[in-house]
Amino acid sequence: MKSMILSFMIAVCLTATVFADKGEDATAAKQPVKNEVAAPAKAQPLNEWEFFELVFVPGAPSSSLNSKIYGVKVGAPISSGNGIVNGVEASLFTSLTANVSGFQTAGFYVDAQKMKGLQFSIVNFAEDLNGVQLGILNMTQKKGFQIGFVNYIKDGVIPFFPVINFKF
Repeated sequence: MKSMILSFMIAVCLTATVFADKGEDATAAKQPVKNEVAAPAKAQPLNEWEFFELVFVPGAPSSSLNSKIYGVKVGAPISSGNGIVNGVEASLFTSLTANVSGFQTAGFYVDAQKMKGLQFSIVNFAEDLNGVQLGILNMTQKKGFQIGFVNYIKDGVIPFFPVINFKF
């Protein structure tokens, strides 16, 4: 009985999809095709502050590209954007928001241009770090405090050092 109901529901969904596709094709055939070139996209201003944001992949939803989060940003599986996170950014695989103040974590890789706070992942990268990186591979360009297997601070007195590295 259950398999018969499931089969019926699948057939209804497939039929609806076929008719919907035919309807779109018919209206597309009636409209003339315009060969206009779209103007280049201008940089969008940052959106208003939000408390919570769920991001699936870079650019989905599109509002995540320039979001300002004062709270929690969650990536399922990837979080990214040119915006700001003041609080927590956590993702299953990768967290890539440009400016983070607070805590940034992911299952594999985190990356921020400006990071104030704590980065925790297997691989951590920050262009400008004012805080701590905890992971197996930690990299920053200017300064910071790193605890991990491989630590690299480009402008450091000793750029590469295992276990602990720092420059203030």
